Amino acid sequence: MTTDYFDDWYSFQAEQRMRTMTIVLGTGIPYSIVIGGQTPLNSTIIFDNGANFTEVNDKGSDFGYHATGILRLAITENVSINEWVKFTMDTGTKQPETVHLNIDLPDGVEGYLDLGTTSRTFSVLDGWYFRGSGRYSTTVESEAEPSVNFFLRNSEHVYASLRD
Repeated sequence: MTTDYFDDWYSFQAEQRMRTMTIVLGTGIPYSIVIGGQTPLNSTIIFDNGANFTEVNDKGSDFGYHATGILRLAITENVSINEWVKFTMDTGTKQPETVHLNIDLPDGVEGYLDLGTTSRTFSVLDGWYFRGSGRYSTTVESEAEPSVNFFLRNSEHVYASLRD
């Protein structure tokens, strides 16, 4: 193949934009997911249907989202959280401008959400308590270590439905 072919292929690829990405994970396989991009991504990520979060090398399960655009993230009651999971949704330089959180934690799973000074609107805030400085949690115990941690500090706006 000639160099011209690859040059043409790469220039064609640069003009394309990913519309949909589907990831199917096997049962009982530890994983970390990090999504990032230089161009705006409009993403919908749903954890449902028995998704299993478990320990990964003594670090828990991690989810990182470092891209601009709109992020829609949903976690339903129909997941299993065996250890803990950390959702980091911005790096300070790359973050979605708008985030829609639809979180419904399984029974017995505690959660923590740190929004910093991000502007926020709640459609449901059931079982989550304001802790000051943009922080919310599902427990009133100050020393508790929640199983699910969400960190989102630099986006323009968050629309959230939080249920415990």
